[in-house]
Amino acid sequence: TGKIFLCLSSSWFCPRPPASACPPPVFIRQAITFDHGGQTYLDTFYPPRKVTYLSWLGEQFLLEDQWDCPMGGSPQLSCILADTLGVRLLLDHKDIPLPPALILNSSHQLDPWEPHNGEAKLTKVVELFQKEGRERRVQQEISAFLTSLKLRGHHKVVVKICWPSPNPSSSPTFYSTHDPSPVSDAVLDILSEYPEGQAVLLEGFITTVPPRRLKPPQPPACIPRKHGDVMG
Repeated sequence: TGKIFLCLSSSWFCPRPPASACPPPVFIRQAITFDHGGQTYLDTFYPPRKVTYLSWLGEQFLLEDQWDCPMGGSPQLSCILADTLGVRLLLDHKDIPLPPALILNSSHQLDPWEPHNGEAKLTKVVELFQKEGRERRVQQEISAFLTSLKLRGHHKVVVKICWPSPNPSSSPTFYSTHDPSPVSDAVLDILSEYPEGQAVLLEGFITTVPPRRLKPPQPPACIPRKHGDVMG
C-alpha cells in the first residue's frame, strides 16, 4: 500500500532535470505526512521521494512539461475547495466537527450555498447588505458570539477575510475572546476598507495539540511460579 503526501508549494517538488531525453519521474523533497490518530508532520526526504501518482488542486505548474508520472485533477473541485465559506457551510450541514463560527456577509457570494445556510449547526450567517445600522449590529453579533465562545472554552477568536473564488484570502488575525471591542473595530475596518464582495469569517481558535508518542504494547506481566508448581 502507498502513502498520501500533501504538498503546499511548488518549491517542495524537485526541479525538472535539464535537457532530459525522456520524461523524468516526479520527486518531492518535502511534504506533509499523515499518521495514526490524525497526526500530521512536515517531513523532508533525503533522498527525495518518487511520486507514483499526482492529483493536483489549484496551480497546475507540472502540466506544462512531460513527466513520467500519472496525473489527474479537477478544476471544478479546485474552485469548490477554494470557497472557504461554502465548504464551511457544507461540512457543518454534514455534522462534521467544527469550531463555532460567525460569518458577516456583505455580498451575495453565498447564494449557491443557501440551501445549507439555515441548516448549519455551528455556523451563524449574518447578512449586512444594508449599511444603515450596520456598525451597531456588527458589535452586537460579535459580542454575543465571543460570549458563546468563552462558554465553550475558547480563549481566542480567528478573524479571516474571505473573497469570492478564485481571489486569495488574506492572512488571519487572532484576538482574545475576553474583549469584543478590538474584534469589532477590526471587522468594521475591514467592511469599510474593502469594496463589496468580501465576507468576514470569525472562528473559535483551537489550540494545537502536540502529537502523542505512541508507546509499543507492553508484554504481559510474568506471573511468578510458586515453588512446587508442576506443569501438566
